[in-house]
Amino acid sequence: MGGISPPCILTMYRLGLFLLVISPLLTQAQSGTFLVNAIDQNVLNPDLLESRYEKISGSPYFNEDFINGSVLFKNGQQIINQPLRLDLYSHGVQVNQEETLEYSDKFVDSLFFESNEGNLLVFKSLKKENKTTLMRVITQGYVSFYSMPTVQIKVSDVSKTGYSDKAELDRFVKKEVYYLLKEGQFNEIKLNKKSVLAVLGETSDLSGYLKYQGN
Repeated sequence: MGGISPPCILTMYRLGLFLLVISPLLTQAQSGTFLVNAIDQNVLNPDLLESRYEKISGSPYFNEDFINGSVLFKNGQQIINQPLRLDLYSHGVQVNQEETLEYSDKFVDSLFFESNEGNLLVFKSLKKENKTTLMRVITQGYVSFYSMPTVQIKVSDVSKTGYSDKAELDRFVKKEVYYLLKEGQFNEIKLNKKSVLAVLGETSDLSGYLKYQGN
């Protein structure tokens, strides 16, 4: 894989992303936000925002609270430094301005924001098995490391609980699948050395990164 360790790759990638974010801000400092036109969007009124999932327990959001971040759309338009939330169930990126707007992630090229812990979170639109999907970037390099967070609804079994007020609600179930992208091929892995080395062969670079991550 070369002599650069995965943590170093991560540091360089974060620096590149920082430059990607900050350069439009330097050239468009007076505009604050880029207006997004010619992209389908849903305006979510407050009542709908609160009620759309009220009969389902759990959360469909990657980040429960709106967090400042930026969106780069595939047509080149951008939203810079606005409160964002990613809905994994509707596949929508929500932007909380005077109104809450929701853009389908099929129009999104890149999404990045800071987590509550201060970590830089980056999502990139990638083509996997002839389908484009938004995946979280962990590292990029000769071998790239991605994750794909998803959420599904687990339907309650009313045959056991009935329809009483105490009946179990349908609930959101979250899952995160991890992939190594090597030579254009996505390989699903588990977060352990054996699974990683099955893809990479006799090398310790990325397994060293997993150890660095505490796994």
